[in-house]
Amino acid sequence: MPFIFRIRAYKMALEVTIFWFILCVFLVQNSCSNLVVNIKAKDGDVVQKSFFSDPEKDYVTIDFMTHGGRYVTVYIDFRLKRKIFQVTVLGEMDKAESSYEAMCFVTELVEDEFISSDAMSKLRQKNPSTIRIPEDDIGSDSHIMDHVVSLTSTDVLDKNLTELCRDAGKVLFKGTDPKLLLSENSTREDRDKLELASQDQSGFLKVLKRCRDTSELSAECICRSEVCISWYPCKLKLCQGEDDNGQPVEYRCGIKTCGKCHDFDFYVHERRNCFWDMNT
Repeated sequence: MPFIFRIRAYKMALEVTIFWFILCVFLVQNSCSNLVVNIKAKDGDVVQKSFFSDPEKDYVTIDFMTHGGRYVTVYIDFRLKRKIFQVTVLGEMDKAESSYEAMCFVTELVEDEFISSDAMSKLRQKNPSTIRIPEDDIGSDSHIMDHVVSLTSTDVLDKNLTELCRDAGKVLFKGTDPKLLLSENSTREDRDKLELASQDQSGFLKVLKRCRDTSELSAECICRSEVCISWYPCKLKLCQGEDDNGQPVEYRCGIKTCGKCHDFDFYVHERRNCFWDMNT
């Protein structure tokens, strides 16, 4: 790796370290919960993922960095029933790649897909150094992100979404789910403004090739970004027992863990903006 990239990598690692230090202080002060888990990813690499839960605001975040230079935050919003995926991919300029590309995707949160933020906040590890693998590998979900809205084109987007997607500068979503971008107390007028500010890119997705099948760097194409949540608590395990009076009772006795990948397909103006999606 050239010296300049080693310096950049060092700076980024330092920033991440400072971020986690500040986060730890915040956790102690605010009685939220942070769980750091070593997970064996689909490609065999061991990745450390941090699960942060806030029962009061009813959300969970999953933060991790892959060995391929990809930074991911998944924001699970139980209140608004949505998932926000913030993805940053580092490039190598000596390969004609941009320094980085940031993306932000919003999808619907399926009922019972994750355990609640309250249950997540109560999880503890007996052996923090253990490498975890999921009990159930669910496979992959495909998401056709056929609409995009720039953060500067409207002021009706939810504030949490705007903050998470700041680096990307735009939000990619399915045209059938515009409500996922709005706040809890949004109005019909807000939805109309969002529809006016959004761009429908479904036409491109029907006719253009995948970027990995396109050799020209300046050509338009359909990019794919994969996000794998290789391990997460997806269900509570319930056991049967008896109370003091001998009556049958049901109680929590553990968690079931799952693994799932998400493939996001979306339009890019140039092949060079999707440098990771290539045939090997």
